[in-house]
Amino acid sequence: LGADGGQFATRGGPDVMIWDLETGAEVRSFRGSAWVVDFDPDGRMVAVAGEGGVQVWDIEEHRRLWSSKHRGCFSAYFDPRASGLYTDCSETGLQRRDFTRAATGDLELGPPRPLRPPIEDEYQVLAWPPAASASLVANLDTHELQFFDAVTLAPGPRIRSPRTVRDLALSPDGRWLVSGSYRHAKIYVWEVDHPAVVRSLPGNDDGLTHFAVTPDSKSLLTDVGGKYTLWDLKTLEPRVEVANEHYRSSTPLAISPDGRTIAVRHGESVDLLDATSFSLLAALPMPQINEI
Repeated sequence: LGADGGQFATRGGPDVMIWDLETGAEVRSFRGSAWVVDFDPDGRMVAVAGEGGVQVWDIEEHRRLWSSKHRGCFSAYFDPRASGLYTDCSETGLQRRDFTRAATGDLELGPPRPLRPPIEDEYQVLAWPPAASASLVANLDTHELQFFDAVTLAPGPRIRSPRTVRDLALSPDGRWLVSGSYRHAKIYVWEVDHPAVVRSLPGNDDGLTHFAVTPDSKSLLTDVGGKYTLWDLKTLEPRVEVANEHYRSSTPLAISPDGRTIAVRHGESVDLLDATSFSLLAALPMPQINEI
């Protein structure tokens, strides 16, 4: 979802698509299979990472501003507090580039600054820095997580995960770190100031578990066991539980920046749900959607 909540991106088939949240109309589409899509803080650009590398596009002009020289890129995220782009590719590892927009609208990127070398494993994950957080988190191997200062790139504390790390989320206030572990039916939660203490929540037996931290950093939304659950991150007690009546397995989900709307995949559509009642607000037909 874009920073203003007005647009959101989906990936599916050979295309990345940008949609207007209010009307459900397609705004732009970009050719290229993608693993990760991210908006810049102004909502003017989108970064796309995938097997073909990293590309940065101007949304309104439908113009490619930059592309990486390396293929096989697992992540591309904009720093929401400063003009920086993080990329994680199989040949280069995790890097940051500072950039500026020229008067012509062209994107001028500085030299890459390395954070972590490539990992010889299919799971390369990154929790990018939300607006209020000064840290980002990346895996050093299948179990070891490393904090970095999001701007200086100085290394911080490390966290050891009990299981292989599959997905990561860092709360907007930087207090909570959440990871999903493939094939182990667990979601792990750490309080960043107390990294030695790890708590867990149930995941799905098939290992496909989707989750998102709410914008106020107080709750964790999961889609597990045929129901949506909002967990209190401090106590790990459920605040809200609602049966997932329409979906047979865990589906990709996202929460709008104002915390009022949840977007979930439902077959060949994206359903918008009220974040309080989980009632259906709208169903937007979108074929070949894999991720939101």
